[in-house]
Amino acid sequence: MLNVTEQSASLQSMTRGVCAPGLRQSINPTNGDLRCIRKRSYPNALLAEIGDSHSESSDLSDHRRWCGDWIDAAQITLGEELWAFFDEVDVSDDVEDVILAKGSGRLAVSDVSKFRAACRSMVASNAAGPAGQVAFEHLDGLLSGAVTSSTLDSALAGVGLLAGHVCDTPATVGLDYGSGNGAFAARVGAGAEVGTSALKEAMYSVGIDRSVRASAAAYADAMASVPASSAAAVQQDAASTIVAGSYAGTWLQNDVGSQQQFALNWDPLNTPLARFIEAFAHPAKFGGGPDNARAYLRGLAAYCSFAARSVISDELGSMPNSRAQSLKTRESRLPAAALGRLRTNPADRFVREINMSDVNAATSVTWTSLAASSLVTATRRNARSVCLTAARAVFPDAFDKLTFDILVTPRLHKRIEDMTPIVRAAASEALEAPPMDDVYFSQQLRDEARGLLESAGVRIAGAPRGTFGGIADDFVRPSIASGDGALLIMLKQARAVHLDRLRRALRGDALCQHPPLFDALERNAYMLLSGGYACVMLLPGLMVPPFADERYSDASLYSRLGFVLAHEFMHVTAANVNGWDQPAVNNLLRRYAREKQIEAIADVGAVTTIARLDLSTEDELCGHVSQLWCARKGWLDGGAVSYSSTHPDGNHRGDAACAFLRDNTIP
Repeated sequence: MLNVTEQSASLQSMTRGVCAPGLRQSINPTNGDLRCIRKRSYPNALLAEIGDSHSESSDLSDHRRWCGDWIDAAQITLGEELWAFFDEVDVSDDVEDVILAKGSGRLAVSDVSKFRAACRSMVASNAAGPAGQVAFEHLDGLLSGAVTSSTLDSALAGVGLLAGHVCDTPATVGLDYGSGNGAFAARVGAGAEVGTSALKEAMYSVGIDRSVRASAAAYADAMASVPASSAAAVQQDAASTIVAGSYAGTWLQNDVGSQQQFALNWDPLNTPLARFIEAFAHPAKFGGGPDNARAYLRGLAAYCSFAARSVISDELGSMPNSRAQSLKTRESRLPAAALGRLRTNPADRFVREINMSDVNAATSVTWTSLAASSLVTATRRNARSVCLTAARAVFPDAFDKLTFDILVTPRLHKRIEDMTPIVRAAASEALEAPPMDDVYFSQQLRDEARGLLESAGVRIAGAPRGTFGGIADDFVRPSIASGDGALLIMLKQARAVHLDRLRRALRGDALCQHPPLFDALERNAYMLLSGGYACVMLLPGLMVPPFADERYSDASLYSRLGFVLAHEFMHVTAANVNGWDQPAVNNLLRRYAREKQIEAIADVGAVTTIARLDLSTEDELCGHVSQLWCARKGWLDGGAVSYSSTHPDGNHRGDAACAFLRDNTIP
């Protein structure tokens, strides 16, 4: 019989076993192998065992004091690995495992599971070709109904129709910010040009006859012959016609009715679209004209069926000139994660605000950008996982809800709801009191910032409609049938996603009435900031340890997830940087680099906010914040490859916040 005199310590030692400090032994449920997972610590989230236990505390930096033993337990080569984020991918995989378990073809009750069942059947039967044919015929039929005359407007309506199915066309249709009214605007952006060879091969594969293929190729050549330097600026009428074409004949047209005066932005210097318009004016003998344009649009529809197929299996990779040469890369974009979703740079967590270009990029993702993000060949062996990946790409809103339901318990949801007005009020008061009251030149500027903070909306991705953080409007599901096949379901769902996003602009909905721009599994939050309106978005991937747990004490929950919420609220200070009292700000942020002051002021504002709530001692709050940001550094580069141009690096971020607490008296 084992005599255990120090039962608690022995239990912790035995369950930790071979794992690093802060981790506990567990069993892989799939193969029974031993694995190490994050230790759950509640109600107090502070984990003393990961702190440096070998040095005098007076000689240690804050990140060493609170995380030193965990940092020393392993080495990484490049970049930095943060204590609060190291298991983000593992949690994402665990969520996917839960969803996979619900994905049996015999349990196909939702649209997501119906698609997954159709996808697996397609892969198991090697039926991607016929499924692509069905998808093309659907698009081709819609084009016949949209391009009904020989006018340019009719051809542009066809461009809009295909763009509304997230196909590669000379233009994209997405969203960006409206003109300072706290709402979205529709945006027609630069699209893509599909080269002659790729166009002809796609058309041949779906059985389009030779003469039509030749006409489409002639139009593509006519477009290519227009020098970029001489391409005319795109006019508003053309952009408006494309947007209207993207929702013509749908529920959204009926919903909007005669109120067609929506906010519209467009890129006048859109070379692919300008070339399309210029080629339309060419005589037929030079490859232009309405008949050749109609053939070209049919070619884009055929190409689109291949591109959609490539999200499941990399069919597009075998087509000549289909990516690097003929698709004009849209630069300065974060990579696509799904329809309407981007993938963040891990170094830029909790970004100050989302740029207009990011909003547009998320809402104008195309099939080829999704195919390029995951090049996998579908086989019977991997059909289950490949079809889940495709489902995540095509049903982003459904996966938001699935993720929320798995990660956020009703009790945690209610606690976040209760916490939000308390943190908001404390953040507003913090801007009015020392030390944050020195940020602005005048009381008027301070009042404007407080007003923006107090009116900021708060959303949680996937939260049920009608509950705290939930969106006001339900997603309008497309009409699907059992005979559609996986690829046609994808096209129909893609248009449903497009219509859902576009209605934000057509109705003039507030910024907070938007689906998230990033995957719900990301451990992240962000703010939309436009004119006099702000919206904070929290992602469910953040609502897990060490940020949140339903059993955390108030001190732990507010000092961790509350810190992130306060950080986002404090980003209202970015709305008027020109109104800062720069000498005072430089002194307030003297421990931070000048180029990182936007994020730094949100951090010090956040610790000031939480300190004002008086839930933790100064040292405890320092510990909580340190354990959110402490990191291992790559031995080869000292963490440099992961450094952000806007955020302080991990260890410095926690150290500077702790120093700020010690340097300032917070009332």
